[in-house]
Amino acid sequence: MKKKIILLFIFIFSIILFGNGSIVNATSFDKDEELEVISSETIYYENGDYSIITIYANKSQMQSRSTVYQTTGEKTVKNYNKNDELLWEYTLKGYYTVDEGISATCYDATYPKTIYDSTWHFSNGSTSCEGNIAHGYGTFKCKLLFVTLQTYKINIELSCDCYGNIS
Repeated sequence: MKKKIILLFIFIFSIILFGNGSIVNATSFDKDEELEVISSETIYYENGDYSIITIYANKSQMQSRSTVYQTTGEKTVKNYNKNDELLWEYTLKGYYTVDEGISATCYDATYPKTIYDSTWHFSNGSTSCEGNIAHGYGTFKCKLLFVTLQTYKINIELSCDCYGNIS
């Protein structure tokens, strides 16, 4: 009898454990599907590196709105070397409250970042909100044996107008 009870608990625990993993993966996938590309530009540097800067808006907020609502936007900087290898990525996420046709206010901002090449390091990361604008800051440095070879300073803005348009 004890064996059956233990097996039952293991079975229930397994369902809970694996069930939550599936839910987390589905939620992450759905979140990505809600973003719509607003604009994208490429900046080329003298050394052959280039950055692709893309602005995204929350598509679900663009489709149905009440007069006062919250929306989000993202501005992503992806830096590549001359061999088209992704080196690092910085994303400014802005969170806004919009009073349709009257005002928009940034109430929070975050900056997830990812480094794909181990010679790169990130420091001085921060965000701020001022009116309807989210600001993102940080410094990426390429170091080899304690010598800094390259530096890219992040100083980007993301705004939302009184109609919920992200730019």
